[in-house]
Amino acid sequence: MPIYEYKCSKCGHISEAWQKFSDSPLNTCELCGGPVGKIISQNT
Repeated sequence: MPIYEYKCSKCGHISEAWQKFSDSPLNTCELCGGPVGKIISQNT
């Protein structure tokens, strides 16, 4: 399962989520409830 990173456009918090390709993307920040968007992370 891939790890997706999301960034809140309200508070700037970055969170990680283990999700299947078929899972719906996250919509809200776990800290402030603001909207989040997927970000592209660097490969290690």
